[in-house]
Amino acid sequence: MAIPVANFLINIRAATTADLEGQGEAVMPNVMLKFGAVLAWEIKRVG
Repeated sequence: MAIPVANFLINIRAATTADLEGQGEAVMPNVMLKFGAVLAWEIKRVG
């Protein structure tokens, strides 16, 4: 995965949808602890 900007996850190899969603789920609690911001999914699947 490549993360060129904070709000995009781009699959550059063979990650599955579950891999991408797992990465996002892993980040959410850390953002809450560090910044006090609650992240919400806004998913647009392409391809």
